[in-house]
Amino acid sequence: RIGFTCCKEGFEDNPEKLQKAGFPHMQTQGGTCLPSGTSPYAHADAGSFREFRMERSGILEAMTLVSPVGMGSFLMGICFCLCFPKYSGQNQSLSLLSPIWSPFMAVRIALLDDYLQVALDLAPWHTLPPEFTLEVFSEPFGSEVEAVEKLQNFEILVAMRERTRFPESLLTQLPNLRLLVTTGMCNRSIDMEFARQQGVSVCGTRMLGDSTAELTWALILGLVRKLPAEHQAMQSGGWHVGLGLGLKDKTLGLFGLGKLGSQVAKIGLAFGMRVSAWSENLTKERCAEVGVQRVEREELFRESDVLSIHVVLSERTRGTVGQQELSWMKPSAFLVNTSRGPIIEETALLNALEHQRIAGAGIDVYDQEPLPADHPLRLVPNALLTGHCGYVTRENFQQAYGDAVEDLRAWHSGNPVRVLNVAPA
Repeated sequence: RIGFTCCKEGFEDNPEKLQKAGFPHMQTQGGTCLPSGTSPYAHADAGSFREFRMERSGILEAMTLVSPVGMGSFLMGICFCLCFPKYSGQNQSLSLLSPIWSPFMAVRIALLDDYLQVALDLAPWHTLPPEFTLEVFSEPFGSEVEAVEKLQNFEILVAMRERTRFPESLLTQLPNLRLLVTTGMCNRSIDMEFARQQGVSVCGTRMLGDSTAELTWALILGLVRKLPAEHQAMQSGGWHVGLGLGLKDKTLGLFGLGKLGSQVAKIGLAFGMRVSAWSENLTKERCAEVGVQRVEREELFRESDVLSIHVVLSERTRGTVGQQELSWMKPSAFLVNTSRGPIIEETALLNALEHQRIAGAGIDVYDQEPLPADHPLRLVPNALLTGHCGYVTRENFQQAYGDAVEDLRAWHSGNPVRVLNVAPA
């Protein structure tokens, strides 16, 4: 079957939107796509036979079936695989077969974790080869068993950051997988080495570096000016209800001074704050470059009015902010985490908030994501929560999904780009 294309429910009555979203193979009748449940119809033209069927099951499928020439290619492909079976292995690159295989064999792509259902609108998917088919998953998988059930027949997966984990236990159950594209150039939730051993290429994408620093400051300002309470008061007919905290001459403490920490530091300096920083390998020279003061770990927690986490999650940093560190903080201080949830011991944080040992926390990242609906953090009044959306901006998604399309085309041509799991030299 040739040119099989699928798209999300809701496009079936809007052919112009289909074309804009990048589905040139979608066929229409009388200018309008057939509605869900329409019986198949046929159209004969110069000896060709085409059949179209549209079904609603969360996606809309448009299938163009084979012509006599296509049937000939199909038979040639079968002969090729029988004569050269070593090229039909499940982990061989499609480029080995593309001269004969690709005219009739669909390559299935799963686009994962499109929670906002925007991926199709933000990248030129229509530029992909016609044998590529695309299926969108907009909900997270409930378990590894479900992930295997849904993904085992796909050759290519496009993952959004770390929303779906790919440990060895999952990868070993995806026998058809050949390419895994991850948005971003670093993804610690993928077992890169095992993927390489399985013959699966992992390619990354570029992402913009400003959005998480912006969200960090949105959380800081929301906390110190009590914006959630003020918003609620206005919605309920009231007026201002809290005394805010000014930032000028206050101390901003940065637990980590990498790229994001440095961006946050510069904004703090612009507010007239004193900015200090600590991490295990941070030098005074690095601090001088950014214009901040290096302090020791305990002093950072004791002196900060706002403390923001900006270290990378690793075995060394996992749980590195716990009950002891939180007890060092002022009762009037705020804690912000836009890095990774497990850096802070969740139980210790919840206890500190519930007993008001710190003034509040702005949290974007969690041990378990998405955060369960009944998680106790959702009920703490002095926690300002967002759902890991530091990178969730239109500009960032356009960059990431655009690069994902580029990755797919490059891999198909036999010249993959931005490969993250290249064998060591």
